[in-house]
Amino acid sequence: MTLGEKIKDLRKAASITQEELAEKIGVSRQAVTKWESDVGMPDVENLKIIATLFNITVDELLDYKKEILGDIILEEKYSLDGIKREGKARCKEEQYIINKFTQATAVYSLSRKKKWSGIKWLFYIAPDLSPEMEDFLENGINIFCLVEEKDKQYIVIMHKGTMKVIQLKSLFTDKKLEVNGFIYTKNYKIK
Repeated sequence: MTLGEKIKDLRKAASITQEELAEKIGVSRQAVTKWESDVGMPDVENLKIIATLFNITVDELLDYKKEILGDIILEEKYSLDGIKREGKARCKEEQYIINKFTQATAVYSLSRKKKWSGIKWLFYIAPDLSPEMEDFLENGINIFCLVEEKDKQYIVIMHKGTMKVIQLKSLFTDKKLEVNGFIYTKNYKIK
């Protein structure tokens, strides 16, 4: 989620118009329109005012991670011994997740990519390795899934024999979700 999308969501949640927000900040409605469409960005002083208006910190305004991710609700070692891949699961780790979350109404496979700005690409030095390949070499194989249970959603990360389950504070409703410099994309429905 971009800063503009965040400002727009906060404004709509507060049930105020662009004009009303602009008046509270002391800028034109056109400035708010530019911010919300990511054509422009508020300066530091306006970021402080926006954060205060919506009762959040500037860090929370800029770092969406704090609003999306909740606590790690489960972290445990796992073994794939005896796990047989069934149905739409493409690997034993996905099958393990399906077996673990028997009450899940849906399970999606996720892919993860680093979000790279144009400036980072401009100064990217190792042309033989893509950012995704660097991430793979640095972190090894990771399996990411989105699990839905009733009105709750979890991101499940399987990595080097450890499973982490993180409850989402905001629902993953679109095909993509940006969290902490990574973009998670729903690939396919496993269950």
